[in-house]
Amino acid sequence: MKFLGIDFGHKRVGLAVSDDLNITAQGLGFVQFNSMDLFIKSLSQLIEDKGITAIVIGNPINMSGKDSPGSRRVKDLAGKINEKLGIDVKLWDERLTTVSAQRILISANITRKKRKEKVDSLAAQIMLQNFLDHLENKRQM
Repeated sequence: MKFLGIDFGHKRVGLAVSDDLNITAQGLGFVQFNSMDLFIKSLSQLIEDKGITAIVIGNPINMSGKDSPGSRRVKDLAGKINEKLGIDVKLWDERLTTVSAQRILISANITRKKRKEKVDSLAAQIMLQNFLDHLENKRQM
């Protein structure tokens, strides 16, 4: 199984992909989100090009553990992807991944302009890596 990680934002969508052994996540950059149809079309091509078999979408749950307005938007996206592409879509708690990504980029002395270009992909990578680590922990039990 090969996973695509998605950090779904209003304007940009960060992307990451797992390696073939599901040990590490690598960032793939981001795509502009202009419309659902265009996004799903580009996603379809990416799935084919990278051999993706499942998608993990970051679910922006509130710190209280309850769904946020963004959670409802992500669940809608997951349903549309599954319906139109027929691929397994999993939701994964992404609380604080963007904050972590920002801190990593700041500590690496990345300029504000460059951080804006990299933060979405890095957040997707962190979220997907957390998911992969969870899978590994389950296998070891």
